[in-house]
Amino acid sequence: MNYYETQQRLEMSGALRVLKKDTAPLILGFLHAAFRADHAVARTEREMIARLTEYIERINEETGDTLIPGKAKDYLSQWCDPKFGVLKNRYNETLEVVYEITPDVDMALSFIEGSRRNFIGTESKLRTIAEKLQEIADNTDSDRHRRIDRLRAEREKLDNQIRELLRGDPVPIFSRIEVTERYQLVQDLALSLRRDFTVIRERFQQLARRIVEQHSAGGMKRGHVVRGAIDDELRLRESDEGQSFAAFQQFLLQPESQERFFDLIERVERLDVIPPDQREAGVLKNLPSVLLEEAGGVVETNRRLSSALRRVLDSVATSRRQETAAIIAEIKALAYALKDSPPEGPILDGPAEVNLEEAEWLNRVPWQAGDEISIPAEIGAAATGDPLEAAARLARLEHIDFARLKANIERAFGHFGNHFRLSEVFDFVPPTSERLILEILGYLALAAKNADWKVDHRVGHEFVASVPGCPVAYRVPQIYFYRAGQQILQ
Repeated sequence: MNYYETQQRLEMSGALRVLKKDTAPLILGFLHAAFRADHAVARTEREMIARLTEYIERINEETGDTLIPGKAKDYLSQWCDPKFGVLKNRYNETLEVVYEITPDVDMALSFIEGSRRNFIGTESKLRTIAEKLQEIADNTDSDRHRRIDRLRAEREKLDNQIRELLRGDPVPIFSRIEVTERYQLVQDLALSLRRDFTVIRERFQQLARRIVEQHSAGGMKRGHVVRGAIDDELRLRESDEGQSFAAFQQFLLQPESQERFFDLIERVERLDVIPPDQREAGVLKNLPSVLLEEAGGVVETNRRLSSALRRVLDSVATSRRQETAAIIAEIKALAYALKDSPPEGPILDGPAEVNLEEAEWLNRVPWQAGDEISIPAEIGAAATGDPLEAAARLARLEHIDFARLKANIERAFGHFGNHFRLSEVFDFVPPTSERLILEILGYLALAAKNADWKVDHRVGHEFVASVPGCPVAYRVPQIYFYRAGQQILQ
């Protein structure tokens, strides 16, 4: 960077603007306590006012003076000003006002947190850098023979380690310093991951705001607004950040990945060599819940983007219906006026070119008769026969045993833990060929009624449900079962 580029970056740095404010100690001290210390992603307005009021009163009492004279509500309104760049507020799904910190505040807090760190680990960082460089070099080399040589060398190294352990040699373990360095590095990466979410969410929100602004402007056609929004969203999803977030979602979506990841955190947190102050900070302990809430925030922002697009499309459809109705009414009025003495030649004059592609009536699908439904013989006989015999026939029909399916799910929770899929249930409790389709429908019905279970209809996330000896197999949407509070948002 040269002098002018450095000057421009300093002037445009939102984090630096926050640090240079006269009220920076109040802003960063309070927001660290409200968000970082408690590992919160969003706070309701009621919480923020109560917490900030208490925070201001405590500071004024400790100093013995009215060091901070303003009211909590006024400070929050000021901090939400886009020019201030500290907080953002929005309505959540229950129409409550919630507050979130901006990426600029996230970076400023990271600077403050990094400046107070006493221990600086270097060995683990250098080793991690070397390992990542080696990983890049190895996985971009397409030479088959070099890849085979590397794999053989790795196998020989592992074989040597196994032989040493079988001989009774000491088991090599990390020293306290090595554990501390690596644990600190993992915490830094976890905090960095949380900061990345604020940037991704901010980009989706900017896109949603741009759609609303363009739609509100009268000079821009709605079709151009929709087309531009779809192009922007595709670019966002296909960007490096968007693809990385999609891979992150895929990782968290897999119950095996979740269980292994969360178990690793618990095992490491139990180690005696972990420094107490770092363990008490709870960065890793609270990471799973924070990641779920952050991912949910990104998904919620994307949902609001879809809602903005839908409002544009709905208004387009409404406008076209109104225009079509007005034209038809004019045609009817002219036709009635000329019905007794129609003139010779053209009746209506219109534009030389008419865009029929946008005519709504051309896009309507004509009504078609549905498929014929064949009623099973048992039901047909029951409908016209003796009432007692009809009841007996209906009782003999195949039905979905929901109690047994719920018991299967509970057994699967005991076997797999808090997360598993329908395909794993079928492996664990195989259905019979006679009841396969009924059990599929039963599990889908149960999942539709449980907010903690998710049915994934995406292509590529389905699985083939079949049983040995059954000639028919069914491609079924995957169902993800979660214990309450363990749900992964998609």
